Amino acid sequence: MDNNNQREGGKKDNSVSSSKHNQVQQKTPTPSGGYSTKSLSFFVFSILLVGVCIAIFSVFSPMQFGENNEQIVHWMVPIGIAVMVIFMPLTAISFLHYRLPKKQKEFDKIVNALDGAEHGFEVDYFIIESEYKSSDYLLPILFVTLFSMLGFYILLAGNAHVLFKAVVWANEATTSQEMSYRTSLVSCGFAFLGAYVWSIQYVFRRMVTLDLPPGAYYNVATRLVFSSFLILIYSHFTHADIGALSSTLPVIAFLTGTFPERLLNWLQDAAGDIFAKKMHMAHSLPLEMIEGMGSFHKARLSELGIDNVQNLAHASLVEMIIKTPFSPRVVIDWMIQARLCLEFKEEVNSIRMAGVRSIVDFLEIAEADMLEQAAKNSGLDISLLEAVYCANKDEKSIARLREAYNRLGLI
Repeated sequence: MDNNNQREGGKKDNSVSSSKHNQVQQKTPTPSGGYSTKSLSFFVFSILLVGVCIAIFSVFSPMQFGENNEQIVHWMVPIGIAVMVIFMPLTAISFLHYRLPKKQKEFDKIVNALDGAEHGFEVDYFIIESEYKSSDYLLPILFVTLFSMLGFYILLAGNAHVLFKAVVWANEATTSQEMSYRTSLVSCGFAFLGAYVWSIQYVFRRMVTLDLPPGAYYNVATRLVFSSFLILIYSHFTHADIGALSSTLPVIAFLTGTFPERLLNWLQDAAGDIFAKKMHMAHSLPLEMIEGMGSFHKARLSELGIDNVQNLAHASLVEMIIKTPFSPRVVIDWMIQARLCLEFKEEVNSIRMAGVRSIVDFLEIAEADMLEQAAKNSGLDISLLEAVYCANKDEKSIARLREAYNRLGLI
């Protein structure tokens, strides 16, 4: 009797599971359904933006009837700006209409590998339906489009003096007030250009890896604004001493758009005692300590709230695999590297000299009774290595990471 009830219960569970599976499959967007109408709306919206862009810059950048190149430059300004501005909306359309359906297959592989069909389908439904709504793309893309229009106007308006004659044009100013104004324009223009070039690479990589949620465009918008204002502060800080625009400022501004955190750190150091580091502050453990971690990887992880090695070491493995485009083995490799960095901190490069890349490697060496040799090769005290081994040898989370590395290796 009990066996019959169990079989009936099992059948009900299977039917519920299959019905949920069918519901998810029906709600999954396809190229011919779901997102097609919304993509068309996106396309119409984008065309309207282009029309407005051309109209605005045709009015505010009138043709100058001087030399022929001046006429060509001014005629190309609204067209060039429109082409560059339309890039971001078109990437969203392409992703929603063509690339997003392929993401379903990637999720199915992960769900099957983790043997968690019931939970996996719920996660799948949540991501597709909640994180990739086309309406959620409107606000960030609108902001990026309008700010890009302003940025390219600064670069290309008036015979594109800011872009092609940056230093010469700024130093031709006759008054200090005009000099300050032109310096600010050059700084903001080149910082925007650097951020926009970085954003093109960033969005393209996200599209290729089937990972282009609305948050990616918020990240682009933040970088465009942040780098522009940051270099503006820097130009005010340095212009008071220089008195004339240095030829290095456009280069610094462009690189600020690509690496804004570096200029922010420089400004903090230049500010002196106000932002001086305290003597007993904990190690910051930046993500640069992880081998294979680039700027694009850092930008993606920051969207999940992972800003340092400590966050990465204790992040949710399932969430990172599901919500990022990185392969499972790469994610696990980063996490076990992060565990090693947490233990050795500034000494991590020394232990790497002994051939130890991750906490798993370290435990395997310790289990093979090779700690003394590792201490000799790394120059670290044997007592430190023994303490790290004792603290991690029974850590179940490390064992789970090692098991997941093997189970997810085929994805």
